[in-house]
Amino acid sequence: MGKKSNMQQKQETQQKQQQQQQQHELTLEQLQPQEPLIDFDAWFCLRQDSIPSHHHKEIIMADFKARGLSMLETISSYDEALRLYGIKI
Repeated sequence: MGKKSNMQQKQETQQKQQQQQQQHELTLEQLQPQEPLIDFDAWFCLRQDSIPSHHHKEIIMADFKARGLSMLETISSYDEALRLYGIKI
């Protein structure tokens, strides 16, 4: 009763290999960045032609910080925060 048949051992081995493969695939997905991070100053340089001149960089930066954004975010995060600030690009 204590011994497993060869068939059971093969099935268990296959299950372990499948689990290891799935864990490996999840790890690779987690390592690949979804969207690159960009510094606020670099993002502002990209968007400053779209932002009316009476909106000062420091005010926008303070608004973004109040919304919980850091100095390194994705372009889409900054763009969304700018939309919430009230500027459409």
